[in-house]
Amino acid sequence: MSTSRTTRVIVVLVVLVLVGTGFVALRARSGPTGTIEVTGSASASGVPDTVAFTIGVTTTGASTAAALRANNARTRSLEAALLAKGEPRSGLATSGLNVSSLTNAHGQVTGYQVDDQLTVTSHHVQRAGTLIAAAVAAAGNTAQLSGITYSITNQSAVLARARAAAIASAHRAAAQLASAASATLGAVRTIVDDESNPPVVWPGVYGFAAAKVASVPVQPGTQSVSVTVRVTYTLD
Repeated sequence: MSTSRTTRVIVVLVVLVLVGTGFVALRARSGPTGTIEVTGSASASGVPDTVAFTIGVTTTGASTAAALRANNARTRSLEAALLAKGEPRSGLATSGLNVSSLTNAHGQVTGYQVDDQLTVTSHHVQRAGTLIAAAVAAAGNTAQLSGITYSITNQSAVLARARAAAIASAHRAAAQLASAASATLGAVRTIVDDESNPPVVWPGVYGFAAAKVASVPVQPGTQSVSVTVRVTYTLD
């Protein structure tokens, strides 16, 4: 092989090596070189459409049977009052029943007490005050009303708004960080969703004396649904 021909072969080989090396380097530069994880949070509000409250009926008697009979009669009156207001029986649930003895300072049994708790769940939020007043009147002077809880039965629309806003928040944070690092924000790799939906609660137990009112003023307000997302992006 002549010298000139050998030189041409060597030049071609060098060019091919350089081209191949350049191609590999180009691919390395254009491919993902890392990831970035950011969080985004947002909230959306909706009007509650469900209200729940628990009302206790307390009766006493000389015997457990007598106390229980009196409690049964009072509880039936309570249920009848709620049904008369248009509430379905499916919305009434016994959530507690307790029979105990009453003693004096010397530890002697003086009688017996029965406590029955009824939890009322209604989808007629606008009638909540009327329902509470009717329940207290039927339960009598020893009625005990527990915390009122408002909630949204179907949260799909509220959650959709909160999630969209949380994703947008995460994207803004990722874009800012990538720009500060002189990198290009790539595709989304993973998304982790964490939602929080605390019910609106008025806690506590309230006693009543001879309540004869048409309605108790209660307001449902709005309920907030919070969403936090963790999003992982590639960095190019």
